This record gives sequence, structure tokens and C-alpha cells, in this order.
Amino acid sequence: MERTIQEIYLDAAVGREDAVLELLMRLQPLIIASIRKYYNRNDEMEDLIQEGRLLILDSIVEYREDYSVPFLGYMKSKLRFHYLGKNRNRSLLSLNASAGKDGEELLELLADSFQLEEDYIDREMSSEILEMVHQLPTRERQVILGFYFENLSIGDIAKRHGITYRTVINTKRRALERMRGKMEGLHV
Repeated sequence: MERTIQEIYLDAAVGREDAVLELLMRLQPLIIASIRKYYNRNDEMEDLIQEGRLLILDSIVEYREDYSVPFLGYMKSKLRFHYLGKNRNRSLLSLNASAGKDGEELLELLADSFQLEEDYIDREMSSEILEMVHQLPTRERQVILGFYFENLSIGDIAKRHGITYRTVINTKRRALERMRGKMEGLHV
């Protein structure tokens, strides 16, 4: 019988090196999927994978079982926000700035790989999603903002608003269904 991530985490948390290695190996696909979904930069893949591994090692120490979320769910959120946060840290350069010894224009260097249209579409989608979140009923908006933007667990949201764990799950599901419906209506 294959051990669960939670069982492997428990062994890793008490210092078993074989469990730490198994945890890193079992979560490798999650790291790669998170990179591709939230910060798709193939030219930096090895460095990004290494960052994900370090994040897992740090999380073995940081995670507490009273977080009301299993270790795997905790790691999904940590990786998602880590790679999403890297998008904010990209520096903006002028397209007229010189680059390299021979003074090529930055625009020429980026012509083949830079995806202006995709970046614009991503920004537009993000602003549409944020607008939809702000149009949600109060409780649904609070749950979505808490879960996705403040990185709170379902249990923390329930405590914050004095509602049950199940109510938070149902409210989150309803909000996402409502937003999905609006998105489908916008892009028909």
C-alpha cells in the first residue's frame, strides 16, 4: 500500500531523511505543474524547480497540523503563491534601452520570444476576475479573497467569520460557480 503525502510528511517532520527525499520526489510533479501554470518560464526551469524544493524543505519545518489543511493542500497554496509572486518581481525595461555590447535595441532581442499579446490578455483576464470577485455577494467575496488572496485556510476563514468549515467550502464553491458562469458569458 502506497503511503500518503501526509504520512510521508509526518516522518519527514521528525527528521527522517529518507522521508524528506521521498516527499521531494513525490511532490516534484506538483512543483513542475505549479511552474507551468503560474510562472511559465522554460528558460529558468531548473532554478524554479530548485526554488520549489527549497520551499518544500522550509514548509516541513513551518507547517503545523493544526492548520486545518493537509500538508499537500498547504504545499499547493505555497507553491502557487510563490510562483505567482515571481510575476510581480519582474522588472520593467524600456523597449528603447540598449542591451549588449553592440547596442542592439531591446525590442529586437525580444521580438521572437516576447509575447506582448499574451501578457496583455493575462492582465485583462486578471482585472476581469478581480472585478467579478468584487461583484460577488459579501460572504462569497470574503471567502474568495481570504482563500485566494490572503492565503488563509478554510478553517481560518471559518473562524474569522464565525461560520462552519462546511459553510466556507459551500460558499467558495458557489462563488466559483458564479464566476465561472460569468466568464463563460463573457467569452462566448
